[in-house]
Amino acid sequence: MALGVRIHPNGSTKLLAKAESLTRRVGAVFVRPAGSGQEQRYQALRRRASRELLDWLGDHDPLLGGGLVTQAIHEAARSLAGFDEETNGHQKRTAELSGGIGARLLLEGPRLRTLVTAALLHDVGKLFVPKGLLIRPGPLTAEERKLVRDHSSKGEIWLRQRGVPGEVAAIVRWHHERWDGSGYPDRLSGEQIPLESRILAVADAVDAMVSLRPYHPGRTLAEVRRILREESGGAFDPAVVEAAVSFWE
Repeated sequence: MALGVRIHPNGSTKLLAKAESLTRRVGAVFVRPAGSGQEQRYQALRRRASRELLDWLGDHDPLLGGGLVTQAIHEAARSLAGFDEETNGHQKRTAELSGGIGARLLLEGPRLRTLVTAALLHDVGKLFVPKGLLIRPGPLTAEERKLVRDHSSKGEIWLRQRGVPGEVAAIVRWHHERWDGSGYPDRLSGEQIPLESRILAVADAVDAMVSLRPYHPGRTLAEVRRILREESGGAFDPAVVEAAVSFWE
């Protein structure tokens, strides 16, 4: 599942093909297989993909603002590893899927790299949320929901304080906005929401649905497709939904 591609001024076509190929493989791996042997292979593939994705961004981040981006990625990874390893892994898997959806929607070059970088950092604001709220299986109070929802705006602030480019921080801020205007923190709707944030919203939801969580079992890919299509035009941009589900049809 190598992602070690070099990006040159005329290399966007190769990037698109590489990202699409990666995401097809990631899509096959995302559904948790049965049996201990399959499970071990599944986890090994995830770890390898995560390492290679970080290495790739480290090679290319001068196009996104230099070493500040790499420093932020690794600081976030270290901090989240000590706080909530599942959030750390979720960010990496979401970055893989975001890159593939973005490529399918013809994002190229710096714009695609910006999307993948934002996806790798999108939940860093959860460092400011009490861990118990992130794993509680029961309902949250209104005050607790606000604490959880504040993670997107706090993540934006955390990134800006570290010199990460504003376009990356903005994608992070708006990754929980919804197509129909029901999201947060700013209740944007439709094309008021940057395309990159709309892509990240779908990728984020897909990984959350297929992953085992304390509050729900992992869903099958068929269930994920059904839910995405039910929310098309509601929570999610219809074009992004179709780009996502097309990988598995």
